[in-house]
Amino acid sequence: MSEERDLSEVFRLLHDEYARQILTETSGESLSAKELADRCDASLSTIYRRAEALEAVGLLAERTELDAD
Repeated sequence: MSEERDLSEVFRLLHDEYARQILTETSGESLSAKELADRCDASLSTIYRRAEALEAVGLLAERTELDAD
């Protein structure tokens, strides 16, 4: 993918309200998809789609954390 195309995708994502909310909500803490869906008032499928797109352009990183229980 060319740099121009990457930037175009980044700008497209930043224009999206849900993508911006995801970035805002995760800027200070890690959140699960369910927590993001609640905070962004969005469906889980919307959160997963936006998170995947944000990951693809390097704006978000997925992290798995095991619960002590």
